[in-house]
Amino acid sequence: MTDAPRLSVIDGHRKEAFFAPLISRWPDSVEYVSSAKAALGPAPHVDLVLINDETWPYCAEALAAGRARGVPSLHLADGILEWHNLWENPRTLTESRGSPLFQPLLADKIACLGRSQARMIEALGNAGRAEVTGSPRFDRFRGVTRRTRPASAPFRLLVATARQPAFTDRQQQQVEDSLVALKRWADTGVEVAGARIELEWRLTGGLDATLGVARGDRQTPDLIDHLREVDGVVTTPSTLQLEAMLVGLPVALIDFANRPHYVPAAFTITAERHIPDVIAELVSPSPARMFHQQAILDDALEWRTPSTDRVATLVERMTAIGREARRLGRPLEFPARLADAPDAGESFAPALVRAALHEGHPLLGEGNVDALRTEVAHLRRALRLRPSQIVYRALSELDRRLTRTRFG
Repeated sequence: MTDAPRLSVIDGHRKEAFFAPLISRWPDSVEYVSSAKAALGPAPHVDLVLINDETWPYCAEALAAGRARGVPSLHLADGILEWHNLWENPRTLTESRGSPLFQPLLADKIACLGRSQARMIEALGNAGRAEVTGSPRFDRFRGVTRRTRPASAPFRLLVATARQPAFTDRQQQQVEDSLVALKRWADTGVEVAGARIELEWRLTGGLDATLGVARGDRQTPDLIDHLREVDGVVTTPSTLQLEAMLVGLPVALIDFANRPHYVPAAFTITAERHIPDVIAELVSPSPARMFHQQAILDDALEWRTPSTDRVATLVERMTAIGREARRLGRPLEFPARLADAPDAGESFAPALVRAALHEGHPLLGEGNVDALRTEVAHLRRALRLRPSQIVYRALSELDRRLTRTRFG
């Protein structure tokens, strides 16, 4: 396109590094907006809103405000779908705590890591909104290969956890139990296929201190460097699965909760008794297992060509559609596929009954659109109340209660 897209990046988590590979294409036409400021909606000159977290109310308000003015929005997925986050995160289990993740998607489009992720996103009630693009964050892994382990060297196994390894105390305990079991087995000094097993740790959520494996003054290496130093990976469900697979390392999922996985693995540890056999398979993986791992990677991540180019194309095409819609005074409409990777497939969207899936969210069963519109209008106004108005309401309520106590 002739004019660079003017982008507003809503970034409430300081993820400049995540957005950087994409927005470096248009360095002079990008502005970062904090979550709170986002409630005011995009500035008049903005062509497209970029976002990677829709859970904060101010971000949701920004997307709605932009759409009302004909400004499209694009969600950049920065991680894999994960069962606990999607279905068992306390932040989204009841109406008072939040809204179920991606049910529905609030952005006009979402740039998905791969085909399997897009299929599930659309299955959640977002037909035609998922684009199979891959993620710019993975482009730096292109061409990176694993090390060749000398025959006499120990087998170095990287043990890792997701950025958010658990959302409840029970989930946290299950993660701890799995890692303690793995460490206990490795501490016996057993050799596997003639190789001594040496664990490298890359843990989050204070788990390194819990297990007594903190790195001390040593800095955790950049992930690419860390993956180059090891021979296999054991991880909780995490995007690191895909990064390790890209480098060619055998990857095992460790999950004592035995939950379903949207990105499965060719090697899985769901109980302590599985550890010896699975580690032995990582040391000497069969061709069949590695073939299966490659098939999982190809379905979960579009990686064979640079993802940044596809996402940039998506940004530019959405910008052009938005500009034309505003020029003609028409509502935003997007085709089902704007910048998919080749052979990404058709829309996958079976019937979804949200109210049956989320009994704690009665609002999801509400079919009266006019009532919902009225409620949304009041909620939007509430987001914009001045501090003085909020204080006045609070004092009025206090006075009412005191009066009731005195004369009731």
